[in-house]
Amino acid sequence: MDLIGIEAVAAHGMTEFMEFLLNRCPEKVQITEPVVVAAAGNTYWDGQMLVFLFTRWGQEVKITEKVVKQAAKSGIDRLKLLLDRRDWAVEITEDIVIVAIEHRTDACLLLELLFARRGSEITITERIAKAAVCHEDYYASDLAEMFFLHQGSEWVTEGVVEACIENIQYSTTTLEMLLTKTKVKVTRRMMQLGGENEHRVDTL
Repeated sequence: MDLIGIEAVAAHGMTEFMEFLLNRCPEKVQITEPVVVAAAGNTYWDGQMLVFLFTRWGQEVKITEKVVKQAAKSGIDRLKLLLDRRDWAVEITEDIVIVAIEHRTDACLLLELLFARRGSEITITERIAKAAVCHEDYYASDLAEMFFLHQGSEWVTEGVVEACIENIQYSTTTLEMLLTKTKVKVTRRMMQLGGENEHRVDTL
């Protein structure tokens, strides 16, 4: 079986078949980065393939940024499993935090997990902040609240406020939070963006 075939087995969480391949032709089963990424992203059996790989290969299973990003894309359970099993091997990068923040349903849970486990390693950059305030309205305000709780208000820049204004659809809660909890001044550019927003922004 070629590498693509092994990836497919990992992606579908077929642990019994992977065991069969190991017993019949172990030389053909190579645990490469694409295979681990596939295991981290499989939507079957709650991450059992990752557990299988860790159990069989231990530290030979390399945890790269691609693996962690795929785990974050898969949701809170998969990222928690990865951190529970291999916390020491996981480096939290800017891109990983952004992937977590952009998750459609688990954004807040993922960010809370990252802050709880690796908060001292997380720096809220403008890219991260913009990703948060540009999330769907409900999550945007909760994400911003977590940022304030863990790292104060230094992450709020004019660029972040502008991104928030452009993203407003149903609620101005996040924008109100940014303006009341920081010293960022309302600029002409912000006023212009507020007027151009099709939902109209009257908070400024």
